Amino acid sequence: METIADKQPKCKAQQGYTLIEVCIAMAIFAIGILAIASMQVRAINHNQSARWATEAENWAQSQVETLMGLNYDDALLSLGTHPAVPIQVEGGYRISWDVADNSANVANTKLITVTVWRDAAIVGRRTVNLDFVKADNVGGTE
Repeated sequence: METIADKQPKCKAQQGYTLIEVCIAMAIFAIGILAIASMQVRAINHNQSARWATEAENWAQSQVETLMGLNYDDALLSLGTHPAVPIQVEGGYRISWDVADNSANVANTKLITVTVWRDAAIVGRRTVNLDFVKADNVGGTE
């Protein structure tokens, strides 16, 4: 004679995932997502820093071109630091330049160092120096 227990189907092996397995999988996934987010933040910061460096270099090059267009004896090319108060331009950058006599290396030349930097209050402060030599056109045509 069959009992009620014999009539119920036998349980197959359980299929699916346990709660612990799901939690472990979610934790691993979350760690991966956090790592990717961290890399993204670093990439954004480095891109911003590179942008500021490029802007500072562009301002320095622009100032070099302006100074190269001046006469050798112009007041802005006299020996020393110019201007007394650095020029402030958009983006929080400041520009100044130092003029030194370079005649010991090459006669009738001045070594000019243009410096561009960001205000200290702005995050990502960076200083760019650009050196060039200005020659006197002695005997040349202007």
